Amino acid sequence: MNKFSRRVTQIHGITLVILTVPLFFYINLVPSLGVGPYAFMKDDFWAIGGFAQAYMLMFVFGISIFVGSSHSTSRVWNRIGALPHLIFIVLYVMNFAGLYQGLNGLAVGGFILHLLWASLEVVAALGLVPYRNKSISNVAGHYS
Repeated sequence: MNKFSRRVTQIHGITLVILTVPLFFYINLVPSLGVGPYAFMKDDFWAIGGFAQAYMLMFVFGISIFVGSSHSTSRVWNRIGALPHLIFIVLYVMNFAGLYQGLNGLAVGGFILHLLWASLEVVAALGLVPYRNKSISNVAGHYS
C-alpha cells in the first residue's frame, strides 16, 4: 500500500468515527422534536432505528478501516472503504425520481459526500496516484 492509499483510508476512518457519534445522538434525539432535516421521521421509529444502526455500523467500520490500513500491505482496505459509498450511490441512482421530487440539501449533500469518498477510495485502490518518496537524501543524492 503506498502512502497515498494509506492516508486516504486513515483519513476516511477518522472522518467516519468523528461524524457518526454526533449523528447517532442527533438521529435519536432531534426527530422526536419534529425539527431539522429528519423531522419527517418523527413518528417512524423503524426509520430512526435504522439510521441509528447504520451510524453505529459506520463507526465500527471507520475503526476497522483505520486499523486495517495501518497493518495491511495491500489495497484491499481502499476497496472495503469504497464499498459502502458505492452502495449508497447505486441507491441514489435507483431512487433518483423520488429524490428529485423532494430534492433538498440533505439529499444533494449526501450524494456529493458519498461520491467524493467513493472516488478517493477507488483512485487509491487502483493506484492511480503514484507517490514519490522525496526524502532529503534522495534529493541531495540526485544533485551531487
